[in-house]
Amino acid sequence: MESSDKNYWLTMVLTLYLGYTGAHRFYLGQWKRGLLYLVLLPFILPVIYFWLKDSYQVLAGGLIDGQQKMLPSLKGAYGTTKDGQKREEQWQEARAKHQDDREQTKRKFIKDRRIAKAEVQKVWEQIKEDWAELKKELFKAGTAAVAVSSKLKPQKQIRRKKYKSLDAGDITQTFIHNSKAKYQKEQRQAQKNKK
Repeated sequence: MESSDKNYWLTMVLTLYLGYTGAHRFYLGQWKRGLLYLVLLPFILPVIYFWLKDSYQVLAGGLIDGQQKMLPSLKGAYGTTKDGQKREEQWQEARAKHQDDREQTKRKFIKDRRIAKAEVQKVWEQIKEDWAELKKELFKAGTAAVAVSSKLKPQKQIRRKKYKSLDAGDITQTFIHNSKAKYQKEQRQAQKNKK
């Protein structure tokens, strides 16, 4: 990409001191972007974000003007000596390599995320199958419990019918009689054990 003919130092000053108003974008010939900065001026967060982003791009290099030409970085703005150009080229190569590494890492992350998502889906399907089997087992156990309890119900009903005909006094007398009989039986057992 061609190097921009705009003054780097003026762009840097405009960006750092008036960047929140978009003055540097107007200077670089990007009128639409400059107007966007002015429209967003009442909203603090977007303005701060764009301002910091552009400040970083001015210092690190990579800011593009309205003619699609790249402004040099702070290192490249110190001079156009062979040594300075060589360092600028090395820095640009290192930056390009860093961006490539980031892209590869991003691709790998997306691939790993897809694999993990597929594994989670498999585990989820297995859990669903296990849950369906467990529900069947619980249904069978519930059915068996109902069957057993339905067999016991007639006996309970007979007992209830037996006591339905008696009034409260009869039930109390029966209880006292049973308690006395039980007590007497325990007493006899105790005497036998002593002998």
